[in-house]
Amino acid sequence: MVAHSHPTGQISIAVSDGRAVLRFSGVLSAATALLLEEKLCDPILQETGEWVMDMTDLFRMDLTCAFALRRAMTRRPATASVRILHARRAVERTLRHVGATSLGTGFRSARVHRAPAESPAQSSAM
Repeated sequence: MVAHSHPTGQISIAVSDGRAVLRFSGVLSAATALLLEEKLCDPILQETGEWVMDMTDLFRMDLTCAFALRRAMTRRPATASVRILHARRAVERTLRHVGATSLGTGFRSARVHRAPAESPAQSSAM
């Protein structure tokens, strides 16, 4: 059995025109919870009207980090929007478990819907 190793979790933040794009990557575990809390409590983030959380490259998030994310989301003004994009199934489940997905105004999963594979008969007909 091959063990898959994922990098330690990271978060990058870009703020422009009242919108913050937060990109999560790797594995967010208890070891990265303090870093996550510090970044999410940045006063610049609190002044933005919209958070877009791109979780495309996030493989896993433990409950400690999910609760930290939820706490940061609840500190935002009621008029601010939060969108969670491209969360993998395991991350989505963790976020739902702590109630974070109900706080966001938009939630788009990372599940990819693929078209059915072409049958050999169809490909030889062309």
